[in-house]
Amino acid sequence: NLTINNSNVTGGYEAIEIDGGTVEINENSTIEGKGVDAIYIHDNGAKLTVNNGNIINNIGYFAIAGAGDNGSDNYLGGTEINIINGTISAVKGTAIYLPQYGEVKIEGGSITGDETAIEIESGKLNIIGGEFNATSTEFGLDRTPDHIGGGSIASGSAIAVVCRTDTDKNHEGSGGYYGNMDINISGGTFNGVCGIAKYLVDGKDEADSINNMSITGGTFTGTECAVSVDEYCKNNKFISGGTFNTDVTSYLADGTAYSSDNGEYTVYSATNKITGA
Repeated sequence: NLTINNSNVTGGYEAIEIDGGTVEINENSTIEGKGVDAIYIHDNGAKLTVNNGNIINNIGYFAIAGAGDNGSDNYLGGTEINIINGTISAVKGTAIYLPQYGEVKIEGGSITGDETAIEIESGKLNIIGGEFNATSTEFGLDRTPDHIGGGSIASGSAIAVVCRTDTDKNHEGSGGYYGNMDINISGGTFNGVCGIAKYLVDGKDEADSINNMSITGGTFTGTECAVSVDEYCKNNKFISGGTFNTDVTSYLADGTAYSSDNGEYTVYSATNKITGA
């Protein structure tokens, strides 16, 4: 167990590696990585809690990252990440990269990445609040072979949900990406070329990649679109609340409706609408 208070930690390859242990980062601390990651978390039981402070990668690629290895002899899932507050940033890449199976809960803070604030490919993600920003003007998925083989591949959206699990590979020890994503967003602000985007990598299985995706709140603002879904994805009725700066009618869950005012779309439960005479 490691608790960091009022301290600066800098690493040339990564500042902190959490290999099955627990790390808590509190206020007035800065964790700076000058290589691939600032914090690398992997293996069953590994836990990271960010109460405050700064986690920065100004040179490399990720501020916080897991590992998607899911073979019988190298399963690196079973992690837990809790972000209560703080600033997390990656100047050249993705602030938080989640290829591994694990549980992530974000209650607040500011998370900014050049490519994405968060790219998730496996596990559970519960966002209650916070600010999420993607600063890149490029938007989409890098489908070149060297990227599809591994590593983050999305750009331009605050949140990128990437379905890249092979058929029947969504269990421990199966190899490939674990998938089984369960994503629930009830609050926060999301800014980029797109607020949130969902992708299906060529030849991968959507059903094995994602179990559930639900947006019940939050503010999504994109210079091109608030929400984008790959044309090959099928399960797209996932919005039942929130505010969006572009039309999201195609993604509304059953029993919901929206009001539009000055280009802003607010989604709510249709059963709660009151119509005045």
